[in-house]
Amino acid sequence: ATKICIWISEFLRDYWGLIIISIIMFFILFKKYIQTKSGEKKWHKLLLNLPIIGNLTMMINVSRFASTLATLLNSGVPILASMKIVSKLVPNVHMKKSIEDSRISLSEGASMVGPLSKSPYFPTMMTHMIKLGEKSGELEPMLQIVAESYEDQVEVKLSGLTSILEPIM
Repeated sequence: ATKICIWISEFLRDYWGLIIISIIMFFILFKKYIQTKSGEKKWHKLLLNLPIIGNLTMMINVSRFASTLATLLNSGVPILASMKIVSKLVPNVHMKKSIEDSRISLSEGASMVGPLSKSPYFPTMMTHMIKLGEKSGELEPMLQIVAESYEDQVEVKLSGLTSILEPIM
């Protein structure tokens, strides 16, 4: 163990410039890769599947989706136009695709819940609430409830993460 620590120390001391250049090159190449279609899809899928960050990302996007859609519908914007606007606000390409599929389903006269419930990125609770809202004609209040619920969950998770990070800092 001591020899390994000494070797690492010497390597860092002798090649610190190369290490810094390698890290910068990695980030530049990574940024270029995620700007491609396939790279963006893989990166967003990885983000959604990471243990803690994935759930947090999903909740933030769901909250953004529900909150914006409820606001637009309350303001009198037609639902198809609202769905198009909302799909542009959600940054994750997989969730954006599900929202776009839902908009297409809605334009064909079907329910907007179908494509959302098939997507693994939209929680069951949210799709059930939207389904209830569609059936009862109270979609906007249901979306607002979903948005508030997920905003609260995000806040709790973030405060939990910061409380874990405080001792480390």
